[in-house]
Amino acid sequence: MQFNLGFLALLLSVSFVAANDFKSTCKDYKYKSHIFHAKCEDEAGTYIATTLLLDDCIGNDDGYLKWEKDGDFTASCNSGELILIDDTVWFSANCAKPDGSYSVVTEIDLNAGITNDDGTLKCDD
Repeated sequence: MQFNLGFLALLLSVSFVAANDFKSTCKDYKYKSHIFHAKCEDEAGTYIATTLLLDDCIGNDDGYLKWEKDGDFTASCNSGELILIDDTVWFSANCAKPDGSYSVVTEIDLNAGITNDDGTLKCDD
């Protein structure tokens, strides 16, 4: 019985990773005016233009970007840009700390908190 439970746990963890992996089903990334743009595959395999307001997913925690529902990072961060390195889509920005100074640069892996849901980008819950 333990083997079956362990196997089930493994399957669930693999499903979770696959659900988060928007990069494997999306392309043509851009960031403009607080909005992440991409073309993502729907269930039929057709690429659809989709957008996501990153303020809905990302916040500023003491000068560092973090995943936060309705985080509104743009209220205290500036100079946002996408950085593509190998299989990772990074988002970087300069964010204010509580004392008013700014972090040098803070980054967040967009693949860790964004999902492609049938051609639509969404924040992970």
